[in-house]
Amino acid sequence: MFSHAVALTVASIIAFAAANIGDLIVLMLFFADQRFQPWQVVLGQYLGVSAVIGLCLLGAGPASHLPHMLISSARHRAHCGRASQAFESADGRRTKACASKEL
Repeated sequence: MFSHAVALTVASIIAFAAANIGDLIVLMLFFADQRFQPWQVVLGQYLGVSAVIGLCLLGAGPASHLPHMLISSARHRAHCGRASQAFESADGRRTKACASKEL
């Protein structure tokens, strides 16, 4: 049986490969098009990747200031779905737990 980390790693590798295969197909189509010089295709690729990295960096700043409870709540919903119950732990903190975990 696969652990969660192994399954996540395999899914990440497959997603990365699929995205790159699609990127290679688009690049081949641009290189085959006589309207574009090769330097234009390469420059466009660099500018596009730079724009994506720049947007990620712009989003990382505000995301790093999100409240911890907001992030853990979203992670909990992704893990448990809507079936969760709030309860108070022994130390008085209010937390959530999965009502039923179906595998």
